[in-house]
Amino acid sequence: MYRRYTDGVPHPPLVSEYEGPDSGGVPDLFVSAPGTCRELSDELLDFMWYRELTIAEAAALSSISEEAVEDLVMRGKGEDDDLLALCRVLRVELYALPGREALERGLE
Repeated sequence: MYRRYTDGVPHPPLVSEYEGPDSGGVPDLFVSAPGTCRELSDELLDFMWYRELTIAEAAALSSISEEAVEDLVMRGKGEDDDLLALCRVLRVELYALPGREALERGLE
């Protein structure tokens, strides 16, 4: 599931496990264990959509550059520190990550 931006806003997830009459809304904390850069990119886009944040807003809140946020959410590429800062803002607990080499390359 690849998501794109339209007018600066990420597309909503294709499937939401939080929809429904008893969903209680969006959870306060997301849990993620992306194994590939594609999964990382897709999940970060989903989390940004759920939190209703744009790239600029996420960058400002996480104190990293807009380019770094864009690389993470669009390409699954970036530095560990930037990723962890973004995850703090999005309230995501990471349990696994793609390998260091994969994060340096991102989606090719």
